[in-house]
Amino acid sequence: MLARLKKILPILESFFLISFFLFSVAFFLFHVFYARRVIPRIFLVDGLSLSNRTQSETLTLLTEKLDSLSDRTSVFDFSGKRFSFTPQSFGLTFEATATARKVYNQGRSGLLTADLLTEFRALIFGIKLDPEYSRDEVIWQKKVEEIFNEITGQPARYFYDKGLQIEKEKDGFKVERQDLEKFLLTSFLSLKDPIRFDLTVLIPELSQGDLEKWFTRTDLIIKKRPTLVSSSKEIKIEENKFLSLLTISREASPAVAREHLRDFVKEISWEINHPPKTLSFSIEGTKVVKLSPAKEGVEVLEEELQGSLEREIPLDRSAVLSIPVRVIKPTVASNDYGIKELIGEGKSNFAGSIPGRIKNIKRASAILNGVLVEPGGVFSYNNSLGEVSSENGYDYAYIIKEGRTVLGPGGGVCQVSSTVFRAALNSGLPILKRAAHAYRVHYYEQGSPPGLDATVYAPSVDLQFKNDTPSYILITSEIDGFDLTFRFFGSSDGRQAKFLGPTVLSSSPAPPAIYEDDPSLPKGVLKQIDWAASGAQVVFERTVERDGQIINRDKYTSNYKPWRAVYLVGTKE
Repeated sequence: MLARLKKILPILESFFLISFFLFSVAFFLFHVFYARRVIPRIFLVDGLSLSNRTQSETLTLLTEKLDSLSDRTSVFDFSGKRFSFTPQSFGLTFEATATARKVYNQGRSGLLTADLLTEFRALIFGIKLDPEYSRDEVIWQKKVEEIFNEITGQPARYFYDKGLQIEKEKDGFKVERQDLEKFLLTSFLSLKDPIRFDLTVLIPELSQGDLEKWFTRTDLIIKKRPTLVSSSKEIKIEENKFLSLLTISREASPAVAREHLRDFVKEISWEINHPPKTLSFSIEGTKVVKLSPAKEGVEVLEEELQGSLEREIPLDRSAVLSIPVRVIKPTVASNDYGIKELIGEGKSNFAGSIPGRIKNIKRASAILNGVLVEPGGVFSYNNSLGEVSSENGYDYAYIIKEGRTVLGPGGGVCQVSSTVFRAALNSGLPILKRAAHAYRVHYYEQGSPPGLDATVYAPSVDLQFKNDTPSYILITSEIDGFDLTFRFFGSSDGRQAKFLGPTVLSSSPAPPAIYEDDPSLPKGVLKQIDWAASGAQVVFERTVERDGQIINRDKYTSNYKPWRAVYLVGTKE
């Protein structure tokens, strides 16, 4: 047996050596041949083979293919209801260069194991790739909304327009908007036609007849709706807003929609609430030497207000309800705040701002100048600033709304929130809430790298940080020309903030500008209403240390969309 094994072993060794040699040669020849070509069995989703082509050949083929698809009519079948659209009409643009790059980079990540697995998967199973694309969010959302409204069934509803009106029920289907949006995008990228989306028929819960039964009662409730009053304002609930607080059924008289009422009470709180703050103070250099008594704060008692409204709303009688509040008094004397020194500051520049934006920056900075944050307390930018409206002294300036840059009250308050964010970062304080802008705004990159901005939009988008220091923090603001500075004063516990970045991980060019006819402008006049900005993903890390020990480490990622310029072209003769 041993002698036989001795005879077989050389044969096996020779077999494995020859096999390894042949595999090595094949492996070498494979990578030599495909060194500058797409690896085998790579396809576009419709089955178009992209294998064995050079990078330039791939780009040429995809340019021809994807250009032809931009105007190709796609048919969508929603349980028998058909629509025809082109990708271009939805604001979709197929990106040949980016697609070619993705195709060519298959098996070229630079990681040996990952690349070998990709090559193996391609050879055995084949790899199908979606085309890369960009899309105009405004056009996309508008078109999705059109289809959603067309196919979705709706119950009859009340609405108010110079009196109570009834909108008749509409037959249709039951569908979630996000599911519809996902289906449409997947369908366009699949490059197939037609695509079917099976839906459940929706039987409207309420008919016009059901609402006619309660019309007189509902109309009277609306006309007798309560008025809310506080020490600072009177709130008369708008008719359609009040309708949203009612729930209607076939069998019962109108009642309170508790979930909507809860949201409404929170909106009232945003208008009324304000924290305690100092009225004045004196600083010498970087030392706080004197603080005046603090101003009382106010907080709405939401549960009590909700209970009062729940009892009053269904009644057909006029009533004036006082908004219940809790007065927040300063808890310590002025010499016990523990404020001794500068613990951090943030800066930004707003040169080039229009007059309305400059006014809003000065207004918001003045409101925050002197705010105190107690030890263990949470600073909320929206809470501290209060309602941003024309009534509160804000002018119209450019804001980001519904995917466009438009004029709105308070444009510029994000310059202030971004500067406060930088001061909180440099002070080493824990950041609880922060959101980046939808696109890069040049004001926040004047003298500063990208990725250090913080957008706010009450009540949902806020900037919040926690005071985890042993003393109160006093927030001060200063404007010198176009330079805005926020300084945080308190008592240093030895912490230091260190930063890595910001670093731009990826970038993309701004989409081509669009031109829209405007019959209100004289012919020949060109007016820019939105500005181009390149897209980017920006990341930075912050480490907070004390006595050589890391007490906090966090990472901030900002995903900025590429933004197109928009011009209005005058057509008025």
